[in-house]
Amino acid sequence: MTSEPPDGPDGNGPLRRIMALNERGLAATEQLLAVMRESSRTVAELRRQNQELEQRLAGASGFDPVTGLLNARGFTADLAREEARARRFGASVVALLLVVEGLSPLRQARGEAAADAVVRAVATAIQDSGRASDVVARCTDATFAVLLLGASPAGARIFCERVATAVPAVALPDGSTVPVRLSSGIATRDEAGSLEEALDLARSRLSPDQRDAAT
Repeated sequence: MTSEPPDGPDGNGPLRRIMALNERGLAATEQLLAVMRESSRTVAELRRQNQELEQRLAGASGFDPVTGLLNARGFTADLAREEARARRFGASVVALLLVVEGLSPLRQARGEAAADAVVRAVATAIQDSGRASDVVARCTDATFAVLLLGASPAGARIFCERVATAVPAVALPDGSTVPVRLSSGIATRDEAGSLEEALDLARSRLSPDQRDAAT
């Protein structure tokens, strides 16, 4: 009586076992890859939620999360303080609005990172062009408000020229550059009667398109 080999009559038992192991290995690899893809999506979502939370917290604290400047809420508090100081001491103050032209189209075409790069560059130029006593805020997406303490309208125009000269173009994260164009509206507290009214007057001196961006 002849007995069959332990690996079957065809002698392919080891090969079948290797193929079975390979199949199980491939299945395990696919499962691992699926887990890794899901983990990547989860991490990306957590990062997005964390960024949104940071932005909300920064906004609630009175600061703009992109530039670190005052936001509209923080600027309102400083505006009231500077108005009280101007009334008490009779100090001259120029209210200035600077609008970054074409920021929304840039964001739509090149993304959030590109728009933020431009905003940060303009914010730095504004801070570097003024004095530590000046009040600077990013009040809307494309608009910066500046209170130039002790300045004249002529001094404010020089300030605007200095900012424009400091940031003629911005390098974007992808290595390309975009030109920067700024519009400005200037008014003094003396002519308007208050800083709040001076800001309204400065806004009215912007072009219609930029006026909408500053609202």
